[in-house]
Amino acid sequence: MLARVVHGARVSLLVGFGAVAVYVTIGIVLGLIAGFAGGVADQVIMRITDTVMSIPTLLLVIVFVSVAGPVLNVRHRRDRAAGLADHRPPGAWAAPLPA
Repeated sequence: MLARVVHGARVSLLVGFGAVAVYVTIGIVLGLIAGFAGGVADQVIMRITDTVMSIPTLLLVIVFVSVAGPVLNVRHRRDRAAGLADHRPPGAWAAPLPA
């Protein structure tokens, strides 16, 4: 049973572990640069890190969705006009198709 769950979740696990690997690699590289170079490089890296850490993640997601929302809506309208999308409203993607 666990094997089936893991097999079904392989994409999610790959994305999760991939994101962690990228962030760990970036952290190691920046830490090595700040540690070995010191001085101005250390101060610049720390100020950038402090700035990134001070931005709330939820606020960043809300801003991204508000900026990308019109773009996604235009794509949906274009696909719908070309006959590539079904004619359900954007909020009803999980609803079954009418008979």
